[in-house]
Amino acid sequence: MNKNEYLVISLGILIVILLAAVFFTLRADAYYHSFRGHQVYFKNSPAIMIEDWMTPNTVLRNFNITEQQMFGILQINNSTNNLRTPIVDLCRDYRLNCPLLLDKLNSRVINNAY
Repeated sequence: MNKNEYLVISLGILIVILLAAVFFTLRADAYYHSFRGHQVYFKNSPAIMIEDWMTPNTVLRNFNITEQQMFGILQINNSTNNLRTPIVDLCRDYRLNCPLLLDKLNSRVINNAY
């Protein structure tokens, strides 16, 4: 391999690494801003109601409900992907009645609180 081929291959690898770094930086920034918005929501008002924009992971962290109870009400598999997907998207993907499920989840949280 001559010097020019080595330079082209090295430059190509460097460009791929830089593009991947930019992609993951932008993705991490978007997740950070989303997480920060959720933290502001929970600090400014007490977490009373489960809403459709929340992920199951957010609900488990901030409400008095277990994973088994939550996924039993949602009637979907307990997977890492489902834990990180907003409830509204889970309802759409699994063709679930979202308002009814949110009512069931909220009533379960209220019953567990007392």
